[in-house]
Amino acid sequence: MTINGHTYTGNPPALTLYQRDSVSFFNIVFVLAAGLFVTTLDLSLRTLRHSRRTCGGALAAGAGLLVVSILGLLLGLASVGVVGFLLIMAGLSIKQKASTAKAK
Repeated sequence: MTINGHTYTGNPPALTLYQRDSVSFFNIVFVLAAGLFVTTLDLSLRTLRHSRRTCGGALAAGAGLLVVSILGLLLGLASVGVVGFLLIMAGLSIKQKASTAKAK
C-alpha cells in the first residue's frame, strides 16, 4: 500500500488528517480561525458599545461552521458543529435579569 509516496508493508500506521489530506486540514483550520475571529470582533465591539442586540457576524460565522460541519460529516472528514453552535450562542442578544437591571 502506498500513501503519499511512502510504501507500507502490512498495516499502515494510523494517519492524522494532516497526513491523509492536508488541503482539508487547512480548510478546516482556516474556517475555524475565521469564525472565531469574526465572533471575537463582534462580541468585543458589542461589549464596548454596551449593546444588547444580536451580532450578525457571529451568527453568520456560526451558521457557516455548522454548514462546514454538515459537509464534513457527509464527506467523513471532520465535525466542527459544536464550535458553530457556541459561536451562534455568542452572537445572541445579551439579556439581563430584572433584579440586576433594577440595581443599576
